[in-house]
Amino acid sequence: MKNQKIIALILAMVMTMAVAAGCNAGPEDKKTPEDAAQVQTTTAETEAATEEKTEEVTTEQTQKHTTIKPNTPVYKKLDSAKYRLEINSNPIYGDVEFNKISESGGAVSYEDMVHNYPMVFENVNFVKFEIVGVYTAEEAMKITGEWYFENITTLYKAVLTYDYLNQKPLNIKVNLGKAGTATTQFEGRPSYMIGETYIDNLIWDGGDNPNRVASGGVFTFSFHTIKGIDFAYKIGFDYIKLSDSRFPNLDMEMFPEEKSVVTSTKNNPAQYTQKSVVDELAAFFKEDWKANGFKFYNFDNFKPSEVQ
Repeated sequence: MKNQKIIALILAMVMTMAVAAGCNAGPEDKKTPEDAAQVQTTTAETEAATEEKTEEVTTEQTQKHTTIKPNTPVYKKLDSAKYRLEINSNPIYGDVEFNKISESGGAVSYEDMVHNYPMVFENVNFVKFEIVGVYTAEEAMKITGEWYFENITTLYKAVLTYDYLNQKPLNIKVNLGKAGTATTQFEGRPSYMIGETYIDNLIWDGGDNPNRVASGGVFTFSFHTIKGIDFAYKIGFDYIKLSDSRFPNLDMEMFPEEKSVVTSTKNNPAQYTQKSVVDELAAFFKEDWKANGFKFYNFDNFKPSEVQ
């Protein structure tokens, strides 16, 4: 009798729980065969829409990548702080006077050069060179016959080592003139020093002598290798704003110790206004100058005369 009462109690509890579950069940819990079919249809439509959206995103990404020319490498943006310029200064000139004469009398910016001075680019070049010697004023005047090598300009011995526009190594000796001397210089543009390396758009100014070139214009960069990467620091106070999404290291962040650097002259530190990765800078100039119709100088046609 006692067992029968316990069984009856358990059955009553089960019935109560079942009724409660039925009262709390929502519409989703009461699924008919028609409801199940509808759920399957909705799931299929959702999966199809997701696949279509994914395909659109993939197509859009592909289109973005195709805007980059096939021959243009994809460059990775560098952390400029990890590649800071450090120079152990050993100046060879003491205090100098600053020359007040205009350095070029011409273009002072990239935009000005490109749009207003196209004649400068008949034999456009962008070459790396090393300073290997320097002439005295007397030697320079004898070689060139020009009076301004007495106290305004210095004549250097240099070797052109690489042609960035045509991507070819060079080994060409030239006499290279640059404004500034051991006693008078332009502020922010100190004289060159033996062993230093630069990159520039050189101008032929030697008349019939193809070995005499001029350096120190708006496209003069000091060349430095930092942790295995070549960098170009633009010399002078003129800032050239360069921007191209394909070349993220054209205009890198600069730190105070990189902007004013003592090189050859104690009281005339080089003023650096722009920091670029050399490969990207050269690639930018090559594409932009070509698009503007400038003619690249072909050093294969270079016919050197005797260099003193």
